[in-house]
Amino acid sequence: MPDCPRRLRPPSYPDTRPSLLLRVRDWPDKVSWDEFHPIDRPLTSGLGRRSGLSHADAADVTPDAFPRLAETIHQFEANPARGSFRSWLMP
Repeated sequence: MPDCPRRLRPPSYPDTRPSLLLRVRDWPDKVSWDEFHPIDRPLTSGLGRRSGLSHADAADVTPDAFPRLAETIHQFEANPARGSFRSWLMP
């Protein structure tokens, strides 16, 4: 969106590597989750904000999303034909 004013552009998030997505399937793998959190925390919080939550409320519910994600991430299949992790996360 080169013509779009910066304040109106959607935020840019780094891609989550497929290898990291495989590693976070193991909830006790603290190293992988510590790497995953800073990448996907802003995305999760932003989703809450776009859903109408205040900044504070989005920040409050974001930590609750990660255990739920840990329960369901085994359902995600890295397959470009089926879509990205982000499209799976935010259907």
